[in-house]
Amino acid sequence: MGSIKIIPSGERNREAVSRLVERGFLTPETYAAMPAGERSAHVFVHHPGAAATPQLVELSLDPDIEVQPHAHGADEIIFILEGSISFGARECPAGSSVLIEKDTLYTFRVGPQGVTFLNFRPSGDFNHYSKEEFLARRSAAR
Repeated sequence: MGSIKIIPSGERNREAVSRLVERGFLTPETYAAMPAGERSAHVFVHHPGAAATPQLVELSLDPDIEVQPHAHGADEIIFILEGSISFGARECPAGSSVLIEKDTLYTFRVGPQGVTFLNFRPSGDFNHYSKEEFLARRSAAR
C-alpha cells in the first residue's frame, strides 16, 4: 500500500554537509575528497530516497565556488531556487533546471550571490566519483 510523506516548510533546517557522513548518507572517503568550498555547503534532505524511491535534496553553496569535476551513477535534475551556477560559459539563474545523465563528468561554478538548488535523483545516492575514477571506469569499459 502506498503512502504520502509531507515535509512542512517550517522544517527546512539546513545542516552542514559533514552531517551527511554522520547520518550514513555520504561516505567518509567522498567527504574527505571534497575541497573546502564544497564541504562548507549546507544541505537539507527533504526525502533521502532508497533503491526504489526518489531522492530530493536542497543544497546551498557560498559564492564563487568551483565544484570539482565529478560524475554520478544515476541521472539527476538540478533546479536553481536562488542565485546561479555556470556550466562553462552557460549561466543558469534562479528558475533554471539542468538534467545531467548518469556517468556524465561535469563541473560548475557558483555565481557571485551564491546558490541554493534542489537536486532530484531516482534513488537514494549522495555519493559521486571523481574525474580520476570516471576516467578509470571509462578505460575499464573499453
